[in-house]
Amino acid sequence: MTVDMIAGDNLLLHQAIYAGSEGYVLIADGKGHEGNAYLGELMAGAAHAVGLDGIIIDGLGTL
Repeated sequence: MTVDMIAGDNLLLHQAIYAGSEGYVLIADGKGHEGNAYLGELMAGAAHAVGLDGIIIDGLGTL
C-alpha cells in the first residue's frame, strides 16, 4: 500500500496502518521533511499488532 504523505504530518500514515492487514507493506513518501519523525514506537507497535510486514518511508537522507 502506498501513502502520499503531507510534509510534517503523519495522519495518513496512521490511517494506512489501520487500513492495512496482515502481510501488507506500507510505502510512504515523506516529502523530505526535517522537523520530526513520521513513525515512532507506538505506531510501530500498532503496525505489528495489525500484522503489517513492514513500513518503508522515503524520508530525508543527508550525507
